[in-house]
Formats: sequence, structure tokens, C-alpha cells
Amino acid sequence: MLGVLYWRRPVDYRWARSALGFTTLLALLGFWLYPLAPPRLMPGLGIIDTVHGVQDFSQPDYGTLTALTNQYAAMPSLHFGWSLWCGVVIAVIAPRPWMKALGLLHPLFTVSAIVATGNHWVLDAVGGALVVGAGFALTYLLQGPRARTVTARARAAGRSRSGPGPPPGPAPTWTPRSAGADRGRTGEPGRFRRGSPATGRPPRTGR
Repeated sequence: MLGVLYWRRPVDYRWARSALGFTTLLALLGFWLYPLAPPRLMPGLGIIDTVHGVQDFSQPDYGTLTALTNQYAAMPSLHFGWSLWCGVVIAVIAPRPWMKALGLLHPLFTVSAIVATGNHWVLDAVGGALVVGAGFALTYLLQGPRARTVTARARAAGRSRSGPGPPPGPAPTWTPRSAGADRGRTGEPGRFRRGSPATGRPPRTGR
């Protein structure tokens, strides 16, 4: 998503990137301060890991990924948080209504998947939505509104300061010259005898 914005919409890239960064930072802070286990580590509640089977709450076994991943990072849900960030960005910058609707369907499908597979509780998704909202809020406070919004406001302010232009004047009129005005003494339009005032030459005098 960020790659597409950097390539196709560089004006919106900085705004979206900052919101995602603040969202992730707040979520990591929550994982560190208050670790919480996902439902898939609680087989006593009837919830089984759909990929790796029954897991022990205190010693989960995910092969080589066990030592590389934090299995107690359920709240807030970044699965839902990142998908909601994508949906919001698409809804804001997409040019067509059906594109905006498809973008907002992404977090809906994601929350259905993470709850059905036992990776998160519904409350974890609520926490993910809160950190996304906080990420966009921090971006607004520290960077101001989106660049496109600022540009639109500046244009509107410029139009209001300049005020309406002067009222248009009457349309110019053209009155054709009469045929007689263009006739010389010869009686033909556009041709003048020598000595005619229209030629600018002095009249000839008789012998």
C-alpha cells in the first residue's frame, strides 16, 4: 500500500506513512506494557489453533518461529489495525465510490478471519481501531491536515480574498459602414478617382 502511494500518490504518502507509523508504535507500546494471549492458546475454552493444533498456554510451539515471534501480542490487534488503516486510506483517496466501498470491506473481512481462527477476541479488534484512530490524530496534530486538504483550503481562501471580478460590460457592437461611404466618384465600391478626398491626394486642376 505504501509502495503504491509512494509511486502514484506522493502527495498522500507522507500523511498515510506517518499515521501507520504512529499506529504501530502505539501498538508495540501496548504489547510491552500489558502482554495478552490470543484465544488460540486457550484450548480449555474450546478454541484450537487452526494451523498448529492444540497449544500450551505457557509454552506454545510454533517451530522456528517460536523464538522469533511474540505470542502474547493480542491486544491491540494489528491484524485488524493495519487492515483498518488500509481501508481508511483507500476510502479517503479513491476516486470512485465503489473503490471506497471495497476498501472498507477489507477490515470487515479481516476481523471475521481473525476471530474465526482464534487469533483475536473481538475486543482486540476494538483496541486495534483505537490505536489507528490515535495514529491519525497524532498525524494531524504534528503534521497538520493532508496536503490536498491544505491546497484546497488555500485555493478557497484565495478566491474569497480576491472577491468577485468586475461585472462584464456590454458586448461590443459593430455597425457596418454604408455602401455609399466606400464608393468613390466612379460609383464603384473601393475605387476612387484621383483627386478624391479619400485618396489623400490634392485634386487635379484643369488646364
